[in-house]
Amino acid sequence: MEQFFVYEDDLPDGSGYEYFGPEHFLCIAIFLLGIFLLWRICRKGTGEEKIHLLRLLSVCSLALELLKDFVLTVTGSMNLFELPLHICSLSIFVCLVNAYTKNRKIKEYTGNLASVLLLPAAVMAVVFPDYHIYPLFSFMNIYGYLGHFFIIGYMVLLHVPVHEGETELSAPVIIKLRYLPGIIIFIFVTAIPVYLFDRLYHLNYYFINWPASGTPLIYLQDWFGKAGYKYAFLILLILLCLFMYGIWFFLRTLLKIRKDKKYAG
Repeated sequence: MEQFFVYEDDLPDGSGYEYFGPEHFLCIAIFLLGIFLLWRICRKGTGEEKIHLLRLLSVCSLALELLKDFVLTVTGSMNLFELPLHICSLSIFVCLVNAYTKNRKIKEYTGNLASVLLLPAAVMAVVFPDYHIYPLFSFMNIYGYLGHFFIIGYMVLLHVPVHEGETELSAPVIIKLRYLPGIIIFIFVTAIPVYLFDRLYHLNYYFINWPASGTPLIYLQDWFGKAGYKYAFLILLILLCLFMYGIWFFLRTLLKIRKDKKYAG
């Protein structure tokens, strides 16, 4: 308990846990159970209840980020690396816009952005958490999982049909390839200033300068070198979007086939 609020700079060696060790699997199991419960609650609710739930998740995500900043400030650990400039941190603001906008095009665009870029990035942050350096029961470890739970839960619920009272604002997001150029623009519009900020203060927001230790991104640096890593990383993000579009189109086709068989039977 004495290490609950300790920041990584002051952690003794061996304080954290290994990737895919018992502690990591326990966190993932609790995480998935929470996502499943959210899905069940949303699925059995009404369209209006889904809208309220999405807005609650988006606000909780922002509130948790502000709480983290407050705790780090009070404990004297707040620093330039704790600004909301990672891809997952940017998801907070995308979810807020999606939750509160009534503009159909903005809602569709942010829904597609969340589904093909931000969702897989957030999932990878749970599979390969950089907060595993903290003890299992510590503020920063809990913050890491809970923060990603709010944004992943939000993005999953975007695709959940409700039991009754579905409206245009509560209907599942429709994945459309025509939003891909806008998503690529988002990548460059956010990555370029973040990269310049990183260069100025020798940071690694967006993981654009070097890969996070122990993650598959290290292979990019092995293959393309330190100089080519950043370009390979941006290309990887675009390829990830294309891959996710393929996944969503496959799932939509599979669902349509199941529906056709159900009606035919």
